[in-house]
Amino acid sequence: MFERVLVPIDFSTPSKRVLECLAYCPGIREAVLVHVVTADWRGGPMTSMNVLESRLEKEKRFLEETRKDGPLKVRTRLEIVVGSSVSRTLRAVSDEEGTSLVVMGAKGKSLIEGILLGNVAKDMLRYDDTHILLMRHKMLEGRVASDLCSQIFSRLLLPVDFSEPSSQAVAMARKIEGLKEAVLVHVVSGGETSEQIEASVKKAEEMLAILVEDLERQGVKSSYHVLQGSPAEEINSLSRTENVTLIAMSSHGTGLLRQAIGSTTYDVVRYADRPVLVIRAKKEDICPCIE
Repeated sequence: MFERVLVPIDFSTPSKRVLECLAYCPGIREAVLVHVVTADWRGGPMTSMNVLESRLEKEKRFLEETRKDGPLKVRTRLEIVVGSSVSRTLRAVSDEEGTSLVVMGAKGKSLIEGILLGNVAKDMLRYDDTHILLMRHKMLEGRVASDLCSQIFSRLLLPVDFSEPSSQAVAMARKIEGLKEAVLVHVVSGGETSEQIEASVKKAEEMLAILVEDLERQGVKSSYHVLQGSPAEEINSLSRTENVTLIAMSSHGTGLLRQAIGSTTYDVVRYADRPVLVIRAKKEDICPCIE
């Protein structure tokens, strides 16, 4: 599903850790490494550009030489931003290269520093229509855990709110290479009376049971949880309790944060302590088990 990926490179330590982890990720066959030079960049044009190209080539060789899950074709691109933003440039490169996934690093509670400072990654989440994998947790702390990276798609936490984008995200997640186990969760966050809450919980349990049965038929070990409270907090808490390798959830509509910066998906991305895959839903991938 994610055979061709785009990897923004800023030569920081977290960026290096992303490459180290990518070497073990299953299913990826091609990677495009891109470094963006902003308009306020200073230095001798020819000499400095040559240095950057050399550094990119070094990263390319590193990824090729350390790749463990089959051969990996790696290309590099050095882009200069003039009258445009870094995020817009990344989106353009992603479109030109036909990548199906953007892989970026995150460190602690903030997105990686360097060329991807400030609103770049946030803008990618808002406006890009490509799936985005944000690396977190042990992958960027000290030495990369090869077993964690090689199993990144094996045990997924799938938040479900029964909306169309959520249904599509579940349908797409089941296609991911390496998926062995899925933990589904729905968080009831509203209800004026205990009766209303109980009715919501019961309905959610019935619908999740259908999804679990369907996944089990496909050979994916599955379970579900219906929780109450703040969706983002409950999702992140459950990800730790269940020790999932990845949180995979929909961007909720045509773009993350289009409605509010406090959306569930954004809050999960912001505070998660493990990798998060933001799935962009497409109409042809609607799950048939939820109308």
